[in-house]
Amino acid sequence: MTKLLTKYRAVLLSVFGVIIMIAFVLPQGFQTFVGTPESQTSVRIGGKRFTVADTNKAAAELEAVRRVLPRLAGLFTDREHWLMLTEMARGADLIGPEQDGYSLAEALAQQQALAEVQQGQIAPDQAQQRTEALAAELRAQLSQTIGASRRSSSTGARAMADFLGISRLQSAYIDMARTSGPRLLADARRDQDQALARVVFATVSEAAVQAQPEPTPEQLAAHFESFAGTDPATGDLGVGYLQPDRLKLAWIAVDLAQVRRDVRLDPVELATRRVRAAIADDDQAGRARVEEEYRVEAAGRLADQAMQLIRGELLRVVDRLPAAPGRGGIAYRQLPEDWPAKRPDFAALARSVTEQMAAAAGHPVGGIEAGSFAEGWLTPEDAASKLGRAGLTFQSRGRAFTQLAQALSDLREFDPPAPRLPVQVGVPITDPFNSFDGQLRVLYMVTEAAPAGPARSLDDVRQQAVRDWKRLNVYTELVREAQNAATFAVVSGLQEASAGLGLLASVTPPLESLFTRTQGMVPPGELAQGTPLTEEVIKRAERLDPSVPLTEANLAARTFAVPLPSKLSVALVQVTAYQPLTIERLRADAGAAGPAAYTFVREPSRRALGPTLLRAFDPALLAERLDARYPDGTRPHAADPAPAP
Repeated sequence: MTKLLTKYRAVLLSVFGVIIMIAFVLPQGFQTFVGTPESQTSVRIGGKRFTVADTNKAAAELEAVRRVLPRLAGLFTDREHWLMLTEMARGADLIGPEQDGYSLAEALAQQQALAEVQQGQIAPDQAQQRTEALAAELRAQLSQTIGASRRSSSTGARAMADFLGISRLQSAYIDMARTSGPRLLADARRDQDQALARVVFATVSEAAVQAQPEPTPEQLAAHFESFAGTDPATGDLGVGYLQPDRLKLAWIAVDLAQVRRDVRLDPVELATRRVRAAIADDDQAGRARVEEEYRVEAAGRLADQAMQLIRGELLRVVDRLPAAPGRGGIAYRQLPEDWPAKRPDFAALARSVTEQMAAAAGHPVGGIEAGSFAEGWLTPEDAASKLGRAGLTFQSRGRAFTQLAQALSDLREFDPPAPRLPVQVGVPITDPFNSFDGQLRVLYMVTEAAPAGPARSLDDVRQQAVRDWKRLNVYTELVREAQNAATFAVVSGLQEASAGLGLLASVTPPLESLFTRTQGMVPPGELAQGTPLTEEVIKRAERLDPSVPLTEANLAARTFAVPLPSKLSVALVQVTAYQPLTIERLRADAGAAGPAAYTFVREPSRRALGPTLLRAFDPALLAERLDARYPDGTRPHAADPAPAP
């Protein structure tokens, strides 16, 4: 054997060398062949491939815009929506260089400083200094956002430049709509005609509701059947039992503040630290400072160890479950039929980790808590608030910050259009949510879920249904009495006529108000906004001859009651003047009979058309028009996934 090895030593060494070379080269080559996670396809838009890195960058840019321009955050649904819009704007050559982003930050700062000068918050000579300070704050916000996503600071300026390009695209799209001169003048008159009226509002009172008899089972069942699938926010009467997404959950947390209170310090180590810090025996402040620093450090180590034990146990269980690909590349888990009996028990896990920590530390360790919200259904927002940690956030590589309520809304059973996290019933989250101050780390598991839909039974909403039945009874009687009061007001006046409604409603004093279709009631009133009141007042006023003075003869025609069902209220109205739009008022309001007047007249039409035209930028419509698809063939934001081509 020795002779054989000696004879073929050169050959064997060559073979071993090749094997070693392959061992070093193969992983890199294999990785290149398969592709790193960030190089994998995330979405295709119009046939163009975008990687996970591209969508992560889009998420970082979107978060930068949301931080700097929070009021406009609702224009962009998610990173795919942002990516589609930027591609459209870039294709139209409407996106400028990064310098546009810096210029926008400067302009926003200058605008804010000017507003503060006009409001008297700062002196005019401080405007420049204030502008520079605000611009620095905006740049810092951009840097913080991008820094959290591990992107360069230039991405913040790039995001703002992209936002300007998208704004140019949308403005250009709206401005393409041209309106004829006669149409403009007709729209202007419709929107700028004015009516002056005295108004009394009567709203169903709580006392009248409490005085109502209890409904019979048959009456309550019929009431529930009528409104079971109605959304109270959009229903005609403001009554409905359409339920939002709801869930129940269990949670486990490590409370750093409690750990810090319970931690026991090693007296030898504490004395050593004081010696190293050269703290004198009579320096009480210095001794306390060193002790507090030691306590914070020791508590931090214990909290880290506790969270490692918790995550380790959860990962051990979850990693055994096979993957189940979902929408947007999110990886869910396939659950066995007996999973409810096998899934982690957070209460038992908290006890186990507490015992392990106590054994390792040699003393009791607190701060490891577990609990559940299983008694009743909660919306994602209510669950986050009830946990008492509404500010909890999650940060993952390549992702922006996600609030706990947002993460709960991403539950697979709720069928979210663009999920950010792999949340599903029965599978615990294994990456902790942290409070902003770093004092709390929480993991949770949704135990049950009920997607949005009609209430399952009357028992789910019985208390609210009884109250609503009584309120509607009072409102029906109030509308009938208000019609009689309007007739009586022709003789006795609004105030005296409305006094008779006091047994059913809370009644306001008469209000002298100006009505236009563009602004509703001026000054705007909560009861007048979004109701048929303005339209009815203008319509009644248009029947009057503006050249004839208002007299007692036409008082009956201009005194009437308007039901406001969504508010369970009634308005008693008496029109006192009608002011149709004239060319003189048009010129006075617009400033001149020229371009300014054209803009003034056209603006109502532009406002009316704007929302309709902007629907072209709806994420679902965009995805269909641009043929955006995930690797599995589904479209972003599609209610029903489109088949793969």
